[in-house]
Amino acid sequence: MISWLDTYRQTVMDMMGGVSTALGLDQQVQDLDALQMVLRACVVFVFCLLAIKAAKRRFMGRGSAFDIVMIIILGSVISRAINGTAPMLPTLAASIALILIHRFVAWMSMHSGRWRAFVEGEPKLLVEDGTVDWDEMRKHDITEKDLHSALRQVLNTDDLSLVKHIYLEPDGKLSIVKR
Repeated sequence: MISWLDTYRQTVMDMMGGVSTALGLDQQVQDLDALQMVLRACVVFVFCLLAIKAAKRRFMGRGSAFDIVMIIILGSVISRAINGTAPMLPTLAASIALILIHRFVAWMSMHSGRWRAFVEGEPKLLVEDGTVDWDEMRKHDITEKDLHSALRQVLNTDDLSLVKHIYLEPDGKLSIVKR
């Protein structure tokens, strides 16, 4: 007599076999068909959406070097799950590991100023009380046109005398503090 638990186990195993076949998990890369690639892309899309939501808003809202590197690496790893050049489940596990590393580094940045400065960088003062620090500008390849463009966009003027400070932020943007 087969118990309900054995029936349940068999049903789950049959479903997993169907999912494995649909995604081509047991096939070589060259044997994947278009439908399997489409299904893989859909699974990876849903996975990425959930993983990035778990990574919190900082992951998408900031443009520090750390965040950009993490996005590039995550994209590279995830692409392997879609195109089948690496096994799907270990690739998704590696993606989760990257998200967890990102969360840990973000947590460390929140608790340590030195760590934050290392990972994210510090703002650089380019203009103080309307006076341009040309050495700092050259060091970061910021032109006078860049400054004036930021002034026009933020203050709707080209007049540096209206500025207390202009900073080059770690994400590469110029921020302006009015007098």
